Amino acid sequence: MKDSITEAKNTKLTIIVIISIAILIASISMGIYSYNLEQKAIEINANVVKVEYNNKDYMATVEYKVNEQLYTKIVKSNKEVAVNSKLPISYNKDNPNNLVNNTYWPIIAAALLVIAINLLIIFLPKFIKKLLRKRLNKRLVLENTYIDIPISEIVVNNTIKPVNGTYAYKARMRYLNKKDNKEYVYESDDVFVDINKVIQETGINHIKIYIDKTNTDNYYVDLGSLYPDIPIINPDIVLGGDKKKEEKKEEPVEVKEEDKNQ
Repeated sequence: MKDSITEAKNTKLTIIVIISIAILIASISMGIYSYNLEQKAIEINANVVKVEYNNKDYMATVEYKVNEQLYTKIVKSNKEVAVNSKLPISYNKDNPNNLVNNTYWPIIAAALLVIAINLLIIFLPKFIKKLLRKRLNKRLVLENTYIDIPISEIVVNNTIKPVNGTYAYKARMRYLNKKDNKEYVYESDDVFVDINKVIQETGINHIKIYIDKTNTDNYYVDLGSLYPDIPIINPDIVLGGDKKKEEKKEEPVEVKEEDKNQ
């Protein structure tokens, strides 16, 4: 069943997780870069030989010596600087001609780290849950153990915010297994498609449910089976009940709203 809204939500979730991981990697990289700068930085007091005022900053031309070699650099300062005064600077011990400005890298790295962690805390569990669910559904389809039973009711899920005026729907199926006299309840995932309209268009209200025979709590409701050319399979064969196929009349599907207090 084509559900463009759910597909768009899943795509958005995947993009957010990828961006979050990228931000996390960037913050770690910046942190490592900042640490390496600190290890290579040597601080000295340079001589101020010239000062120019540019807007709110002072542009100081400084001179410093390393191994008897004189270096000249222009340094920006937000504090007043006077000629012939001393200005603390840091240079790279591997290349004294390069000044080290490590003021902002730790702040940027820390900010990105906080953003990445918060995003991953919010979205990563949802992404992993959907990923595991997708893998389970794929495995169940490959195993091809399924039943085909009528939809008992269609639920309008008011616990999920509608998108562009479209509400989330899910199909609910009930089946009484005569062998253990236990009622099995199956629910589809929420979809932003009016399932009742699909049933009206196709004339089919039986739905295909793939079941894990080793653990019947694992199942996948295939909403795509509401379309034609899907064989009707006796659920008793899979669930172990009465294997005689009973003919039942199609009953109208009840449409109800999900209780927000559930």
